[in-house]
Amino acid sequence: MPMNRLLAVSFALLVCLPAVPLPALEAGAPAVPPPAVSRPSPAVFTNVTVSAGLGGLLADSYAWGDYDNDGCEDLLVKGRRLFRNSGPPGYTFSDVSKAAGLGSAYGYSVWGDYNNDGYLDFFCCGQDESQRDSLWRNNGPPGWNFTNVSVAAGGMDDGLRPSLAPAWTDYDRDGFLDIYVMNWRDAAGTCYADVLWRNNRDGTFAQTTAAAGIVDRNPVTGRPNAGMGVGCADYNNDGWPDIYAGNYLLGQNDLWHNDHDGTFTNLGDETNTSGDPDHYPLDGSGPYYGHTAGSCWGDYDNDGLLDLWVGNLAHKDTGSTQRAVICDNPMLLRNLGFPYVFEDYKERAGMPNIPDGTVQESQWRDDDTFGGAWCDFDNDGWLDLYVPEVKGYHSWAYSHLWRNDGDGTFTDVGLDAGIRVWAGIGCAWADYNNDGQPDHITEGTYPYQGPRECHLFKNEGTKNHWLKVHLSGTVSNRAGIGARVTVTDGARAQIREVEGGTGGHAHQNSLTQMFGFGAYTGTVTVEIRWPSGIVQNITGVLLDQTINVVEDGSGPKILSLTSTGQTPAEGEEVTLAATFTGSPSRFLWDLEGDGRFDLVRNSYQPVTVSMPRPGRFYPSLKVMDAAGKLGDWESLYIVATDVPPTANAGGDRTANETEPTTFDGSASTGAACDVPNLTYKWTFNDGWTTGWQPSPLAVRSFNQSGAYSATLSVRDDENGTSNDTIAVTVLNLPPTVAISMGDLAVEDTPLQFDGSGSDTGPDRPFLRYQWDFGDGTERSPVLVGPGWKHTYTRSGVYGATLTVTDDDKATASASIDITVANLPPSGTVEFPSVRTDEDSPLTLTGTGTDTPSDIGTLAFRWDLGDGNTTDWMPDPTTVHTYTRSGNYTAVLFVRDNDGATANATMDVSVRNLPPTCTATTGDQRADEDAEVLFDGTGRDTPTDARSLLYRWDFGDGNQSGWSPEAPASHSYAQQGLYRGALVVRDDDGAESRAGFEVTVDNLPPVARAKASRTTVDEDTPVVFNASGSSDTPSDLGSLSFSWDFGDGKAGRGPAAEHSYTKQRTYSVVLTVTDNDGATSTAELTVRASNVAPTVNVSADRARGPVGTRFNFSAEARDTESDIRTMKYEWRFGDLSTGTGQNTSRVYEAPGNYTVSVKVTDDEGASAEASLTVEVYKEAGPPAPAGEEPPVALIAVGAAAAVLAAVVTSRLMAKRGGRAVREQAEADQAER
Repeated sequence: MPMNRLLAVSFALLVCLPAVPLPALEAGAPAVPPPAVSRPSPAVFTNVTVSAGLGGLLADSYAWGDYDNDGCEDLLVKGRRLFRNSGPPGYTFSDVSKAAGLGSAYGYSVWGDYNNDGYLDFFCCGQDESQRDSLWRNNGPPGWNFTNVSVAAGGMDDGLRPSLAPAWTDYDRDGFLDIYVMNWRDAAGTCYADVLWRNNRDGTFAQTTAAAGIVDRNPVTGRPNAGMGVGCADYNNDGWPDIYAGNYLLGQNDLWHNDHDGTFTNLGDETNTSGDPDHYPLDGSGPYYGHTAGSCWGDYDNDGLLDLWVGNLAHKDTGSTQRAVICDNPMLLRNLGFPYVFEDYKERAGMPNIPDGTVQESQWRDDDTFGGAWCDFDNDGWLDLYVPEVKGYHSWAYSHLWRNDGDGTFTDVGLDAGIRVWAGIGCAWADYNNDGQPDHITEGTYPYQGPRECHLFKNEGTKNHWLKVHLSGTVSNRAGIGARVTVTDGARAQIREVEGGTGGHAHQNSLTQMFGFGAYTGTVTVEIRWPSGIVQNITGVLLDQTINVVEDGSGPKILSLTSTGQTPAEGEEVTLAATFTGSPSRFLWDLEGDGRFDLVRNSYQPVTVSMPRPGRFYPSLKVMDAAGKLGDWESLYIVATDVPPTANAGGDRTANETEPTTFDGSASTGAACDVPNLTYKWTFNDGWTTGWQPSPLAVRSFNQSGAYSATLSVRDDENGTSNDTIAVTVLNLPPTVAISMGDLAVEDTPLQFDGSGSDTGPDRPFLRYQWDFGDGTERSPVLVGPGWKHTYTRSGVYGATLTVTDDDKATASASIDITVANLPPSGTVEFPSVRTDEDSPLTLTGTGTDTPSDIGTLAFRWDLGDGNTTDWMPDPTTVHTYTRSGNYTAVLFVRDNDGATANATMDVSVRNLPPTCTATTGDQRADEDAEVLFDGTGRDTPTDARSLLYRWDFGDGNQSGWSPEAPASHSYAQQGLYRGALVVRDDDGAESRAGFEVTVDNLPPVARAKASRTTVDEDTPVVFNASGSSDTPSDLGSLSFSWDFGDGKAGRGPAAEHSYTKQRTYSVVLTVTDNDGATSTAELTVRASNVAPTVNVSADRARGPVGTRFNFSAEARDTESDIRTMKYEWRFGDLSTGTGQNTSRVYEAPGNYTVSVKVTDDEGASAEASLTVEVYKEAGPPAPAGEEPPVALIAVGAAAAVLAAVVTSRLMAKRGGRAVREQAEADQAER
């Protein structure tokens, strides 16, 4: 292979790669969004069909493959036409069909290296009865031609049965490609079953369809389906390829689950991939599914799980045929992960379905998608989808390029990208010009209503980064078909599987896997899981290149992975064990097959796991070498069986008619994992049932006696059931009776007797009733109902009994005591209410009624409501005088000869006359707190005048108490005009008022001020006191005090404290104000004197060598107000100065320096302090020529210090003067 055509990477040379890379994204883990990148404009395509040498080509089957191993994608068209890619620089195609010997081939074809010789062969389907299926062997160099080996390979021509789609797959993982063929129907409409060919590894194939358990049968017709598309992929991540067969003519689609033993099980319904079953509304036939023309696998949401696009020709007519009801729409089936079921996300993903009954261009607007092909065309890290659409030449029958928006939704950019084609079928992706940008080939009309032909669209590309991975198997099949490639860029992982055919009919994307990364520019990790199970990791891979990976089987190898049971019961424990070669150092166990590693160990030991529920499990083991580069992977297929529950109805029961009886099935048992979800159903042989319910209890009543049976059914959540039946004996019950009536009656008044009887359902209609009234009269007749009337003629207490009898002569009785009462009389008054004045005579009268026998014996009596009553009398009229005002209730009592009474009331209102009064002292004037005298008179009727009471309201909120005497006195606490009143009240509470005015004058306060001292230092508190001030007693407590301290500050209260911060004489003024606003002032003088500051100085060291920084600090003391404004002036002894409380100095010459500081307060008072520091010159290298060498001091202790000072002073005399001046000047400039 020319090295300039394909970059080859041999894993045998990758021995220095970093150890143990990050594992690939586990299946089912949430997809991690890519790093935030600005999405460039969508890739734009250019139709280069003619310039590339493919102009005028009409075909609907395309398969990309490098048949001559020159690193460039060649094109196989419908099995008959082979176009070789010329490579750079032009990348044009030339028809080599004749030279390659393809003259007799025709049909849908796919590439695969069936004999593992390194040269791509292809299988071709015979499309109709005139064409046979054929296998074409690539003879390799130098001729690169092909030979039809169908007969030699085992008669793979399949007897002229029409076929529409083949797909290569190594279903038994023996390293050799097998092939699945979708058969179609002939001209007579006869459909033919699909065929599975197993590679015998010797160049021949054996048909193993039946042995593999594949039965292609339509459930409605009972005959084979009309197959149109097939795709193989590992949808459940168990390492074994599964097969998805898409069927036309409303048949169900089949998902053939690989059972790891050479057989398959159809899990289409279980995984929700068979389609939507509908029944035909006109005749009820069915179920019907869809017209599936093809499908394709791809992980569009980057969650490590392969999703499935299913292209259906969805008819939308709602006319006489009603096909819209039974035709499936196209489906985007999202893989929901373990236990690997799918859900249609198409509309949620932004791909709308055409509504049923849509008409466009005078025709039903169908949704006729024909397969599809996944590819990340814009290299942004998310798989996009191209979907062709057929249906003649209608404007709406165009293809869609669904760009993945990275959030679970898609946008159709086909028109903007320039790749929209009408009425197309075939499509496939490949990077034919090796520029890293996926190109596309399809067929149809372009533009709309143009000629129908092949179209090659060149991807003009984006700035996004990419990587291509080409595989060459050694233990696995040479083409790497079925291998899974995972590329991780740190933020996310993307997966691809090498396909052996896909789409509608048969199409084939490039065998080289293409990945996009958007703006990401770092390195990536590539993991390959080969069909053999071998795992290879390569880290640090740079982007924007193609790498070739050759399968390396030199790493650790799993020889066997076994389980102690292949079909354990739920809850049962199984032990997983493995044998292996090599020296694996890492063991990763996925115990259920959900794509997540449950155990990661650095040494091997068997694993015991309990089956958590019934179902399919795929426990797996991945082993890796110490470097994390090479390893192996293997899985098991375990079907955990359901343990049905055991029903326990609790034993035979005896019950009474109509009584609720509880049946308890809680003693039923099941597998531990099923018990919380068990459901129960009780069924009785009389037809009564609870239906399925979560409770094991049933409560029911039996209406008839007899023998019954009760069956308890228990069901677990896998629909496993168990039944237990018990006998139930129901006993008869006698009737019951109850009396439902009052126990009171009245003489000569008919009384309604009533009650009720109860019995079981069958007995209730035959119950009979009879009353015994207990008064010696005859009983009631035998009654059908319990109601009857009876009249008692005399008062008293009577015992009445009701007896009920059922048709079995069983009886029950109930009794009640009836009290018969006399009817009392009634009375009325002539007027319900009357008015009168005190001491005026009033006539009161009324009437009485009763039964005719009692009316002549009635007697009357009045209770007049004021303490007076009349005697019993035959006349209801009387005269009475009320002496006090008020409201009275007069009661007329009526009594019959049996002593029964009644009464009626009359409201009597007696009116009072109010008193009058005069304030005889009139208006007055007085000072605050002076006594004021008041007097007045009151008048009323003679009887009330003796009881008059007087009260004075003084007008200031105060009142006198009520008194029989009028005179009173009062003093006012505050100046003002007060309006008061004399109030007079009689014994009935009637009042009158007479007003007056009092004018009250205020007296001002007197202010007096004192100070605790009149001569003080700054910041020394002075206490001021106004306690000598005075006023009237009523004002004294309300006086307010304000102080003006003479320095612009003020205070309040009878006592105040103040400090002066400045030296001077202050005039202090006290102002006293009473509650009437009158004021008085007093003044005194205070002299404040300044206090001079003091200061201490300190340094962080007493001595140090030249160049040392000395830190100085001054501690000043003064009054609080002065210390904040203190000024500091420093002299460092070398002509330099400084400011601030803390400062520092670096001396450049040795010597003793006197450092002083002066502090000055804001009134000019000051203080000084000083200290001396010693600066010495440390010993150094010999002095340069012409300079006096430094003196070496070989002394210790005090002598050394003295000697250093002497030497330093001499050096300063010689050189230091200038240095001191320069330092002083520098310090001055810095300041």
